[in-house]
Amino acid sequence: MSVKVAIGHVRGGAPGETLVAASSRGVVAIHLGGGHKKFQNSLAGRGFVPGGPRSWVAPALRQIREYYSGRRRRFSIKICPDNLAPFSSRVVACLGKVPYGATVTYKELARKAGSPRAFRAVGNVMAKNDLPLVIPCHRVVATQGLGGFGGGPRMKRDLLRLERAHRP
Repeated sequence: MSVKVAIGHVRGGAPGETLVAASSRGVVAIHLGGGHKKFQNSLAGRGFVPGGPRSWVAPALRQIREYYSGRRRRFSIKICPDNLAPFSSRVVACLGKVPYGATVTYKELARKAGSPRAFRAVGNVMAKNDLPLVIPCHRVVATQGLGGFGGGPRMKRDLLRLERAHRP
């Protein structure tokens, strides 16, 4: 069964272009760094097809623009993450408490989520994050160094710089 989504974009900011897809229930995906075709293929692989209502896209784009301009520190848009496993839900909930301008290590986030030795699993949760910025996976860093990021290390550094975050 397919779900209709509307797609919008923001130009500028740390990644250059940000794409947003939303269904009638809220934002389902955010893609940093452009690549419309890649984004649409990713959505199609998850059962999303173009043509949904734009009611959730406009507020998401506005809030992302505000974030990139330094006027927004927290997002208040409705999101619809895919069904998360219990561990993933705990990790995302703990990450949501990491404030703008701060970072947390994979190890610390695993501990906060109740599984202190599951730092690699935390990395997997971050790698599968379809809602970057709103679920701020760029704030998760390695114990020694930057750690991974879907948009690459430069984009991660740019986002942390935007937030004036303390980073390794």
